[in-house]
Amino acid sequence: MAVCIVVNGPSAVGKSTLVTAIQDRASVPLLRFGIDELYRMVPAQWAGGTPDAAHADVGFRYVPDENDPTGRAIVNGRDAVEMLRALQAGVLGMVRAGHHVIVDGQGYEPIVNAEFHDALRAAAHDGAVEASVIELTAHDLDLIGRQERHQRPAGLAVSQSRRGPICPDPDLMLDTTGRSESAVFNRVWCWLSGRHAALTGGSRTNL
Repeated sequence: MAVCIVVNGPSAVGKSTLVTAIQDRASVPLLRFGIDELYRMVPAQWAGGTPDAAHADVGFRYVPDENDPTGRAIVNGRDAVEMLRALQAGVLGMVRAGHHVIVDGQGYEPIVNAEFHDALRAAAHDGAVEASVIELTAHDLDLIGRQERHQRPAGLAVSQSRRGPICPDPDLMLDTTGRSESAVFNRVWCWLSGRHAALTGGSRTNL
């Protein structure tokens, strides 16, 4: 049975670092999907980071965060929403085909995300997948500090954090404030290996 691990949380919370560590430790190949992978596929004229993009109104675009004068938010236009749906469909198609997948963040689009989590639960009910959804959180000051250390800070961390979790009922919610990368990984790996025997080559870790 395929394993699907979804790691969500605001920008700079540590998703990509955690996802890479899980991939490196797992005994099965976890194919990586996620919002950053999608953004790299988006044509420049639909992309949020392109100045004066011709199709920004229907694509991805940055806007000032009304609650944070130093931050930004992403608005998803009509085409962007359909691209997000395509990403989710790709994940579901891979797991239903029997491939193990790890999702490095979903876009902040509530209806699309609800559709995905409903479909993922349906796939689990059908016996097609073992799924685990993880939400990472952190205090605003911690997020700001991490964001400033990124090579290309987008200013999205606080705006996204204040929108709350992408999945309202994740299997694991973990506050990473003040935790080292290794501490976050060890906590999550212990929990995951207790749920998914495939990740450790068939043996479950007892919590």
